[in-house]
Amino acid sequence: MKVSVLVPVYNAGNFLTECLESVLSQDFSDFELLISDNASTDSTPEIIARYAKKDSRIVAWRNSENIGFQKNFQLCLQRAQGEHIKFLCADDKLLVPSALGKMSALLSEKSSVSLVSSAAQLIDPQSKLIRTRKPLATDQVMAGKRAMIHCWERNGNIIGEPSGVMFRRAQSGHWFHGRCLHLLDLEQWFALLEHGDWAYLSEPLFAFRQHPEQGTNTNRKTGVGEKDALVLLTECWQKPWLREMATNRMLFTQIYYLEKYFGEESHPLTSKMRAALGSHRYALRWLAHKIENPVKKLFGD
Repeated sequence: MKVSVLVPVYNAGNFLTECLESVLSQDFSDFELLISDNASTDSTPEIIARYAKKDSRIVAWRNSENIGFQKNFQLCLQRAQGEHIKFLCADDKLLVPSALGKMSALLSEKSSVSLVSSAAQLIDPQSKLIRTRKPLATDQVMAGKRAMIHCWERNGNIIGEPSGVMFRRAQSGHWFHGRCLHLLDLEQWFALLEHGDWAYLSEPLFAFRQHPEQGTNTNRKTGVGEKDALVLLTECWQKPWLREMATNRMLFTQIYYLEKYFGEESHPLTSKMRAALGSHRYALRWLAHKIENPVKKLFGD
């Protein structure tokens, strides 16, 4: 089997039908669809049962109790049989019938690639387009470690959410067993990118739904994983390759934002980064940032 599409779900009855329809309408048919219901209390079980009767590629189960979203993701991966892994969160959806085929073909054709992702559409609860997100302008393959640095230069996850990524099951390692709770997807992407390239498709192949109950908003309200950015970079900075490859832009950006949000707690790391960047270069970068930032906000960049 080529692809395992994994849908961990909890109380997503409002969106699950749209999600599953987007998978079953794919023109690529060599896949299994695994659905793990994390003890939902809404209409989710009924929707899953209805679809499981329709298509033999669907394998569904219900956890006897809610095991948390991390363990539910892990459980899906443990049961997957496909060569390639495609998570799809139950409130998201694939946008085009060719999505699975295009991503899987890239992994099959390019042995150096560990991770494929694409541009995305951000949609609201009614599936209306909010905006299209394109971190890169064109299709390209980027060295994995360079992609990691690019994330730190931009101070964000330019790879994408779990719904927008495909990777090899053989390289998945211990999914979601790291220390990060909010940036757990980025932590996994970095683990893959240390050993292979990133292939990016500029066509939006999936839609990421924004709504009040999504995990990102919940984490922000509760403070879950609020120190993940500091934890992740502190661990990565111990690796010689990063200290050798770190760009001035990355160093300044991370020093600036880590000290802004974490204060003295970040100093054991940022003092080392300041030494690598140099006080003169930091001062020049700081001045440029203060000039450029208002301009970027004015033009929506």
